[in-house]
Amino acid sequence: PHLYFLSLQSRAQQDATGARWAVRYLVEDTTAMIPRRKRNLVRTPSVDLHIQEIEEACRQNHPLLIISPTGLGKSTMVEHCAQQFGAPFKRFVMSASLSKEDFLGKLVLHPGDPPWFSFGLGAFAYSFVNGCWVFLDEFNLAPDPVLQVIELALDRGVLTIPGNFAPGVRWVGPDGTLSLPRHPNFRLIA
Repeated sequence: PHLYFLSLQSRAQQDATGARWAVRYLVEDTTAMIPRRKRNLVRTPSVDLHIQEIEEACRQNHPLLIISPTGLGKSTMVEHCAQQFGAPFKRFVMSASLSKEDFLGKLVLHPGDPPWFSFGLGAFAYSFVNGCWVFLDEFNLAPDPVLQVIELALDRGVLTIPGNFAPGVRWVGPDGTLSLPRHPNFRLIA
């Protein structure tokens, strides 16, 4: 898997291509994101049943919505399942202050002479393209624009990030839009 950054082009490159952004590829090993430590999971018949249900939904690649009060171990069970599958795991605590940019990505300023900008993928975009298991905790608190991003990505199997990226580069369309394909191992649990 790769972590994708989009770098601001120099003025000469921009004039030559007409685009403001270019794609650079950095290899990212997601095995470091696989849960390693055992969390305090108390195995009871009902916990085992819930774990089996989570595992079955993930085996069939179905998005899963878990409904229960706070503090009953949803995130612990999902993390346990990710560990059992050897899957990279990412937990997001949703809140009303989340923005689409937190999920898709945003410009990052890099000091230097001269300073330069890059587009860093947001946590959801990174997980989507690299095949992580994503647990959206407190899903009901997410603002509508964030939910729309998630819904469109799941429906289409592609996460679209509008912008003026360099056309002709992998995953960048002729209109300069970045279209990230869903990794086959990506799983969404809320």
